[in-house]
Amino acid sequence: MLTDVLEMQKYPSSQMIERFTILKAINHPNLHKFVGMGLNNKGICEFVIYEVCSKGSLTDILHNDMLKLDWSFKNSLIKDIVFGMTYLHASPVRSHGYLNSNTCLVDARFTLQISDYGLPYFRDPGDLVPPRLSDNKNRNLEILLWRAPELLRQTMPAEGTQKGDVYSFAIVIQQIILRSGPFELPDDPLDLPEEEILREVIALSIPPVRPRVPRALCSNELYDLMERCWEENPIERPPFQKTKDKLKKVIGDVGDNIVDLLFKRMEQYASDLEQKVAEKTQQFMDEKIRSEQLLSQLLPKPVAAALTRGERVDPEAFESVTIFFSDIVDFTRLSALGSPMDVVGLLNGLYSFFDNILEKYDVYKVETIGDAYMVCSGLPIRNGNRHATEIANMSIELMKEIKLFQVPNRPDVSIEIRAGINSGASVAGEIPGTL
Repeated sequence: MLTDVLEMQKYPSSQMIERFTILKAINHPNLHKFVGMGLNNKGICEFVIYEVCSKGSLTDILHNDMLKLDWSFKNSLIKDIVFGMTYLHASPVRSHGYLNSNTCLVDARFTLQISDYGLPYFRDPGDLVPPRLSDNKNRNLEILLWRAPELLRQTMPAEGTQKGDVYSFAIVIQQIILRSGPFELPDDPLDLPEEEILREVIALSIPPVRPRVPRALCSNELYDLMERCWEENPIERPPFQKTKDKLKKVIGDVGDNIVDLLFKRMEQYASDLEQKVAEKTQQFMDEKIRSEQLLSQLLPKPVAAALTRGERVDPEAFESVTIFFSDIVDFTRLSALGSPMDVVGLLNGLYSFFDNILEKYDVYKVETIGDAYMVCSGLPIRNGNRHATEIANMSIELMKEIKLFQVPNRPDVSIEIRAGINSGASVAGEIPGTL
């Protein structure tokens, strides 16, 4: 990354080389790394070289509507400025002088790096004197909106002052909160022009003119910090080291940059997603078990298992099985004695009564149609020659126990059944052969 310097700077002096050596030694993640200076073929210094910050300036970030800036992101930016300025103020450079959203750059990892520090030899002396607001057609007034009031009233040192940097930091906080320019409240028709703002700031009005920031847009701690940093009296502005010490109380965890925060958030999202997937998987497995149980009640278990696996069930021949059929004697007359719901209740109670008896034997209930009840033994699981004995014993118990069955709401009515048994070869299968 190259930064042009003023044409008035000719050959690098010994003081400039000494300063470049100091800048070269500065190494902090929140200070833009100085690489060197570029000379033309005449040995004149034309530009200085820095590492690349691919995301541009903080101004670019704040005005990028496609980029969502939540408070994790904003707090990370504020933290980076405080950490960088704390280091800079403790270094031989001592102060910045031109801290603003344009000199705060953002690298590919969304780490903010403070740039354009420690180069007093390349400052235009005309930018250091107090502005003449009545005649400033050729002067950039916007850059003065970050300058502390006391430095607007007198010629500013080329390197600025530490208290002036704290004031500039407060203006940058306002920008981060509002995602706006200095002294700018978005969509506010009362915003003053730059010349008028500077006139009010220099005039030492009571109360002093400062950016209008709705308190509800940030935490009370951050708002109070911003107000302390732009105090009119420079002595009352807290040094960056003190701000750094209190920053954790203001914005919480200050150990991570935005990429680290994004990784942590992704890990949390992944953990939450895993939990939700586990819950959904458990719900699916519960539903699967219930479906299989229901299917096994409707079909023989081997057939149900095969269909669940997606296999086709072909018809199968059985050499010897026994089949039981029964129906209710005079069912038509019994049905006429009650309502349809009474008939349903009768059949439900009767077949539940039968099912309890069937559990004692090696038999399989094939189906019930109306008052007809069909049971077999020897299929779908072969049991040798026991099928006839199993069906016979079951039939005897059914005929015996049916005498004890009571028709719901009709104690005067008794139930009789007719039954038939047949043994022989059979073919069994599921139609259709797939689900």
